[in-house]
Amino acid sequence: ELALEHMDLVPYDLARLLAAGLKLHLRPAALRLAGNGCAGIGLHAFLDRRCDSLQRLSLEGEGLVDLSFMTGLRFPRLAALALRGNAVDALGCDQLQTFVQTHPGLRSLDLAANRVGNAAFLLLAAGCAGHPGLTALDVSENMVASRGARALADLAAAAAAGAPLARVDFSGNLVTPEEGEAVAAAWRKIKTDCVLIMDGVRQQTKKQHQRNKSLERLSSFSEKAKQYMCAPLLCINSPEDK
Repeated sequence: ELALEHMDLVPYDLARLLAAGLKLHLRPAALRLAGNGCAGIGLHAFLDRRCDSLQRLSLEGEGLVDLSFMTGLRFPRLAALALRGNAVDALGCDQLQTFVQTHPGLRSLDLAANRVGNAAFLLLAAGCAGHPGLTALDVSENMVASRGARALADLAAAAAAGAPLARVDFSGNLVTPEEGEAVAAAWRKIKTDCVLIMDGVRQQTKKQHQRNKSLERLSSFSEKAKQYMCAPLLCINSPEDK
């Protein structure tokens, strides 16, 4: 893994700096940039020459707004993309959707703490719903309100129809508790194994629900058995026992 975290990279030629780092990591499986304020400077030229080995790409807290530097890039082995803590807006989300669609091997997408909003989330959810490999999606803290939350039903329906999506984190968005309960109720009706995480609610999958019901029945049976087994006994000692 090649990682540069919490450094002031703005005055430097980022592509040259990363290339120097790769002298010790000729084919890195993971690249992590976090809190350097680079905002994508020089990344396209660097990544365009070294895409074939990357399995995990993390650009967290780098001040990214649009993702134009990712245009045309292909990561044949990429399984995880993390863009947490940036400022990706509707335009960047549209660019991200194109990137996701051209990477069928992607398994995890972390877009937490950005500025996606309602309209962009509707488009992103549609793209993720039809993705052949995505199993985990984190869109927490993205200023998505109830209008955008409707797209969650599309994700649940896709998972119920056989899509690999197994976990969606939607916590920290602009959905009221009442709206959240409505979303959770709609999610339950679809009967999917995909787990939805919202504020105060961790939506059970149908398998978890069935397992919990079985545990409840077993617990009830055990309590009844204890009532019979632990009934008070009358013991009378004979004089010889004293």
